[in-house]
Amino acid sequence: MRELIGAFAGYPVALGCGGTKGGVPELVCKYGNEFQIPVIGVMPERGAMKATEGLALKLVVPPQPGSESCWGDESPIWAGMADAVCFVGGAAGSLVELALLAKRNEMRLDREQQPVHITAVHGTGGLADEIHRLPMPSSVRRLALPLLPLRSGAAVAEHLIANLFPAS
Repeated sequence: MRELIGAFAGYPVALGCGGTKGGVPELVCKYGNEFQIPVIGVMPERGAMKATEGLALKLVVPPQPGSESCWGDESPIWAGMADAVCFVGGAAGSLVELALLAKRNEMRLDREQQPVHITAVHGTGGLADEIHRLPMPSSVRRLALPLLPLRSGAAVAEHLIANLFPAS
């Protein structure tokens, strides 16, 4: 995780994550702060009291109309704000976000816009290990995902930097 985030030091980026204590979000915040990269935490109302320290911005998403706050309320906001995404592990919530990103990319490609780049650190389990096997339109797969699984944070960073900052 450290090598992935550290590679973006000096680039005009912010990091987005769930912003809550524990696991990947806490590591994103820790390393984002270490490398002076702002971190945006996007969480449902029910997660606000579990926010990790050091977020540059905390986005608390209200519940869907007619329901209580639950994990997943934040997924459309999180998926809608990204230019690039890297999954590390991941379970049901990550799968929802991937589906939203795939649909967003369908629209972007129909409009001849740059896709949201979708990557994963293969070997970290869950969604990250299955992302290349999941169904999605071939145009989205071809233009938004790397051709082969990336097996390290450094490889993911290299891929994303080449696609987001091609003149670098």
